[in-house]
This record gives sequence, structure tokens and C-alpha cells, in this order.
Amino acid sequence: MKPKYFFLLCLSFYILNSTFLIGTVRYVSKTGTNTPPYTSWQTAATSIQPCINLCVDGDTIYVANGIYKENLVINTAISLIGSSMDSTVIDGTGLGDYTVVFSAGGIIENFNIYGKSETVLTSRVIRFNNISSNLIIKNCNLSDAGVGVSMVGGDVDAQNLLIKNVTRGFNVFGYYKNTITNCTVLLDKENSIGVSIGYSPSVDNYINNNIILFSGTTHPQHGISIGAPRSVYIYNNLISGFVDNIFIDSPYDTVYIKNNVLNYQFVVGGSPASINAGNNRFKVNNVVLANNKYAIIANGNPKIDYNIFWKNQRNLIGVNYGDSDIVADPMFVKDTLPNAQLDFDYHLQAYSPAIDKGDPNILD
Repeated sequence: MKPKYFFLLCLSFYILNSTFLIGTVRYVSKTGTNTPPYTSWQTAATSIQPCINLCVDGDTIYVANGIYKENLVINTAISLIGSSMDSTVIDGTGLGDYTVVFSAGGIIENFNIYGKSETVLTSRVIRFNNISSNLIIKNCNLSDAGVGVSMVGGDVDAQNLLIKNVTRGFNVFGYYKNTITNCTVLLDKENSIGVSIGYSPSVDNYINNNIILFSGTTHPQHGISIGAPRSVYIYNNLISGFVDNIFIDSPYDTVYIKNNVLNYQFVVGGSPASINAGNNRFKVNNVVLANNKYAIIANGNPKIDYNIFWKNQRNLIGVNYGDSDIVADPMFVKDTLPNAQLDFDYHLQAYSPAIDKGDPNILD
């Protein structure tokens, strides 16, 4: 057989078989007729859970704008897609502790989801309980619970989330890989933690391009709390206002902290720091540390370089400056205490001493 025709035959076979791998598309709408199996907008289910109950692995559910007062239990690997992260509302106020609980992998995106109550610390907006699959959470507002995203098991890919009115943004364990990207976590409760990474000795965690802020007046805890994972990559984040903006306990490998702004640490007694570690299993490059009580505290003299320090009560304890570290005003465009209104601007002004002074091996 000629290569051209063999390729076309293989392509046709792939397309034909791919059509059988695509699951059923189902619909939920307040204006539907609530007629199973809910396979059109006209016959759409009027609530979400009955539609979920008919699904098998690979199905997709589209949900129209509206307020859906319910808790969801999802035991099959489905895609649950809302119409808008503002106007497609899953309201778990006053209901069970878990507003949306996944026992299988899947996708959830474009929802505004309320937990049971921001005063109920055991409540979770989204809970993931499967040790062998992946959950993708995209373009959602999560609020009013003890924890925004709680995961015990597989791996989570969280993208473009706004999390507020919680005590803990993410509570992450796992067996594979966890990624938190382009999320905004706004906290103001006592004992707040932005991202908590627990015991996961075989897992790499990626926390990139996020804003994690504490703007309350009571005692918070950590912006990122690192327990015992394998490695953690913390790149391009703004983390501000916590007792320890990054707290490092006992990672099995290395915590890489690059291209971050860590500032305005919550001042308390004792020896907290913007980066606080009892070990040397971390590396710090291209980080701005400003307006903290202590910038970095560690044991074992970990490797740091190409950072800028400014207006900290003390810059380093148990750490030595790198050859290219700078102590100078970074000259932000609008250097104000970060708040929930996000009216600061941490871009660099012209002639800032930080411009082109970072590690040349790291892209801005």
C-alpha cells in the first residue's frame, strides 16, 4: 500500500473511533422541560445533580446561567461546564459541608460556587477524593467556606480562580502533580493560609503567576505552607501580608523560589520571616523582599542570589548574601499595602536598580 493511502486510512480509522470515545452531551437550564436524558437545551434538566446521575465517564454537561441551590456529588469522570463564572451559580449556603465533591477526575469550569458558610471551618467549596486521577478547575469564583479547594488523592490543575471569604485557599496533598496557576486568593480571617501543601513525598507542586494576599487585622499564618512534598516550584507570584509569606518545613527535595514579590509581612513577636525555613532545601533567585520584619530565616546557609531587599527590619538570618544580591529601593510604580481592591502596581519604574539585574539564566 502506498504511504499516502496508508496515512489516509489510519487517519480515517482514528477519526471514526474517536467519535465513539466522545461521551454524551447533556444540558441543564432553568427553562428546560426536565426530560431525561437531558440531551438538548429544550429538554434540559432544571437542576444539576439529576443530570450528573445519568452520566458515565466522558460525558459533558453544559449549565445555563442561573442559581442552582444544591450540593453536587460526582462519581464519574465528566466535564461540568457553566456559562459564566459570575452568573452560573452553585449555591451551597447552609447545605452540606462539601458543595461540590469529586470522587473521580474530570473538569469543572465557569462557575460561581458558594460553600456552606465562611464560619464553618469544616466546609469546602470543592473537594477531590480520588487517588488515581486528575481534576481540572478553571475560571471559577469560590467563596464562603473553610477551604476553597481541598484535595486528598490524585492531582489538581487549578487555573484562573478567584478565592475569597475562606480561611484556607488550597489544602493540597496528592500522589502525582499539583499545579496552581493565575489564581487570586484574598484572605482576611484569623489563621488564614493561602496554599497548604501537605505530605506528598513523590509529588512536584507548581505555584505560578498567582496573587496571594492577607488584608485582615487578626493573626494570619502562611501565604504558602510547605510540609513534606518532593519539590515545589514557586514562580512569578505576589505573596503579601502573612506571618510567613512562605513557610518551608521538610521537603524531600528542593523548593525553588524565583521571580516573586514577597512583602508587607504581618508583624508579630518571635522570629517569623517572609521566607522562613528550618533547613537549607530551597533556592531563591530574582525575588523582591520588601517591608518585612525579617526577609529570610534559615539553617544551613541555602543558596540565594540576584535578589533585592528593601525596608526589612533585618534581611538575613542564617543566610549569606549572594554575589549579585542588592539592598536598594526597587522603585515600584505604586508601592502601597496590598489589599482586596488590588490597587497597587508592582511594575518597576524607569531607572529602578532591579532592571536587568536578575539572574541572566532566568527569563523575566
